[in-house]
Amino acid sequence: MHVVLCAGPKDHGKGEHDYPLWQRRWSKLLPLADNVTVSTAGVASQIGPFFAQTKAQLAVSLNAPDDARRTEVMPITRKYPLAQVRAALLRHLPAGKHVLFAYALFDGFNDAPADARLVAAFCEGIACRVNVIP
Repeated sequence: MHVVLCAGPKDHGKGEHDYPLWQRRWSKLLPLADNVTVSTAGVASQIGPFFAQTKAQLAVSLNAPDDARRTEVMPITRKYPLAQVRAALLRHLPAGKHVLFAYALFDGFNDAPADARLVAAFCEGIACRVNVIP
């Protein structure tokens, strides 16, 4: 069994901004670290503490190849631009681990071949997989 932890629609994003709150909520599942993936919108300041305190996998919602478009669908980008998320992953991603990027396709918004090239450039140097969601 593999467990994916993410905020529900009622509190989406609230727990990940408050890492101690998140940790209290999910601490009982973290010993199952090899079978747990935690989904985040990309709170760059918490990526280091996350990897320092758990062996769980990390999934980051990407959803656009640049800050301008990502902000339209993920306002958290104003606080944590893609460059900060990328830098945090490069700095803190443990050797031998990978991050999963979730990329939901929106017709005419983020689905052009040029967008795919930008996503590939963003991922360069990061051990990762990209889950493209049609």
